[in-house]
Amino acid sequence: MPTPATVFPVAASKFRPPRQLRQAGQPWQRAGCTSHQRPTHTHLLLCRMACVFAFSSPVLADPGTLSPQLPAPDLAVSLAQWQQVQLTRDQTLRRQIDTLQGLRNYQNQVRAKWRQILGPWPARTPLNARCTGRLQRETYTVEKILLESQPGFFVTVNLYLPSNRTGTVPVVLSPIGHAPLGKAHHTHDNYQARFITLAKSGYAVCVWDPLGQGEREPYGERTGNHHTVQGYQCMPSARHFCLYFIWDGIRCLDYLETRPEIDRERIACAGCSGGGALTQYLTALDDRITVAAPTSWIAESIHLTGDRGLHTESWFPGMCDPYGPGTAQLLACIAPRPLLILGNDHDPEFPPASMARVAEETAALYGRLGCAHRLQYISVDSPHGFWPPARAHLYRFLEHHLAGLPVPDPEPPVKTETAADLFCAPGGQVHNLPGSKTVFDLNREALQQLAEQRATRRKQLSSADYFQFIRNGVLQSARLTAHSFRRSDWQPQLRVTVRQAARYADGCCAYLPGFSTTLRLHHNPSSRHLAVVIADDWSVGHARSSALAQTGLNVLHLAADHASDRREIMSGSLRIGRWALLLRNAGRAAQALPAFQGCSLVALGEGLNAARAAQFAAISEPGQYHAVIALRGLADLRSLGQGVAQFHSHQMQPGALRWFDADDLAAALAPLPQWIGDTRNARLQAHDQTTLRRRYRWATTRYQSGPLQLSAGQTESQPLAGWIKQHVPSGGK
Repeated sequence: MPTPATVFPVAASKFRPPRQLRQAGQPWQRAGCTSHQRPTHTHLLLCRMACVFAFSSPVLADPGTLSPQLPAPDLAVSLAQWQQVQLTRDQTLRRQIDTLQGLRNYQNQVRAKWRQILGPWPARTPLNARCTGRLQRETYTVEKILLESQPGFFVTVNLYLPSNRTGTVPVVLSPIGHAPLGKAHHTHDNYQARFITLAKSGYAVCVWDPLGQGEREPYGERTGNHHTVQGYQCMPSARHFCLYFIWDGIRCLDYLETRPEIDRERIACAGCSGGGALTQYLTALDDRITVAAPTSWIAESIHLTGDRGLHTESWFPGMCDPYGPGTAQLLACIAPRPLLILGNDHDPEFPPASMARVAEETAALYGRLGCAHRLQYISVDSPHGFWPPARAHLYRFLEHHLAGLPVPDPEPPVKTETAADLFCAPGGQVHNLPGSKTVFDLNREALQQLAEQRATRRKQLSSADYFQFIRNGVLQSARLTAHSFRRSDWQPQLRVTVRQAARYADGCCAYLPGFSTTLRLHHNPSSRHLAVVIADDWSVGHARSSALAQTGLNVLHLAADHASDRREIMSGSLRIGRWALLLRNAGRAAQALPAFQGCSLVALGEGLNAARAAQFAAISEPGQYHAVIALRGLADLRSLGQGVAQFHSHQMQPGALRWFDADDLAAALAPLPQWIGDTRNARLQAHDQTTLRRRYRWATTRYQSGPLQLSAGQTESQPLAGWIKQHVPSGGK
């Protein structure tokens, strides 16, 4: 056993477990002291140094060489810094664009990467469009139209048309923000006023209800289920939730192309807030749109990542990545078409300072392309929304860049319609239509198709090809290669301080450049096994690692750091993937220490996310781990999408079910010794033994009579330790 590192004299009563160190709010709490024991500056410094005091692999560090400025683990800071590194890489690419061909090359890569995130586009099935009524006004008409963007997926559309038109007219596609009345919104910033004013001035306007609003509230609650639950359920499935919004807009464009009144060469898109987001998305993807005006939406990707009000349809993995679907990248996909960025001086969610920085970066791109006159950024003196001052700037921009049709200034008063007058569906809800489907229905169909594809692969692929397919899926869905570009000479490190009269050490592990987490290391000199433990809950992992250590095993317990689902997805450092890298790199760092060189590694994950992370670690780095133990995991990821109100952070695995479910992961590890125990169903209830065996029928087939242990009920540590000693060679042999 190596000589213990120097121990700073910190009283045990003032030293908290690692999870509490991370989660406590005040600096002295993070240093390990209780709130009523506020330390002096010297005491705080000693506490902080004790938390990070290190031995760098493979030898113990000299205490005199350690910097007192070593930071405690802070995942939020690490994720923000990671995003900035990624964004800087993409900025470098964009700042090299100075020709239209260079722009096209960049746009093609952004669109391809985003299309992979969004999933396969639905087929262009018949729209079955029909007009269900008209409102005839003095200078314009409103047609009430039903169309199907997908079979049974009804979209309620109002098409405003000027009455005294000659020839074709320009059209303004108008996605809606998160206003409960949808296309009928007539209070505050009054969407109807914009539609009517444009129609009176000679423009056609196409507006439709977004999911969960207006006439498309199939779950009975306004703006709720469609912006939370369904976003989670779609994340691991065939299609990202946003694709349903985008496809509605694309099919509305398809419909407009069938109308003889519409000039296909003069199509603008202008929406506010959530409609501003869809304006950006549609224009970035569809070149049929010739002018774009996203309003009350544009902000830096890092700012959006921290926006707690951001809906799941805008949660894209790795927004700041090179060629990722971030704000600046998607605006670059709109260039060199005319672009008006509208903001509000008094909008805390999309603040003008952030919007101005994005606009400046985009303006530089337009300038290098020789079309600086096509981009305009304006922030008006108003709160969030499409208020009259912003509408006035829109009208002038459309007159100049689209149609040459002037709009009166100031905007004249208009008489708006009631929501009922604008209804397209019977009773004002699409769920009253025969055969009407929801996102939940379409996603369940997609989940069934994916299950059938997985079953076919199991029959058709060879053992080697099957493993490689699952491994590729793990690498892509968990973004395990996202950190690969970082410093090639960087090595993970364990940093610990050994407590007196104890056989364990507390400290931290630097497991990726800029990322670290706390740990507890148990050392039993006679053991040649090292169990690397991670758990969704620190207390569960602490109990498990302590119990295993009492059986005579070496145990490294790693704290499972996590942030909000939104922040992790959008930063591109996904929880399960990052934990898998933590298991891999911490295990590597531990084996580099003299005390653990040559030890056989066992990955143990306990909890829905940790159990899967342990399997990911072993699949993604074959040969590193000699056994995998997955406890209290979910036996069927697909099952979380079977109930209309079910959602869980475990679903934050983009597109995972396109490649695998739990049974596939277990099967891919064959013949590596594997223990799967105490699995859970979609309601997080424990399975009985019969159900457990049924859920892992394919894995059992792959293992045949090999070392696959399936156990229902609570898993005790003593049998686990015995199983490890029986099935895992001592010393990695």
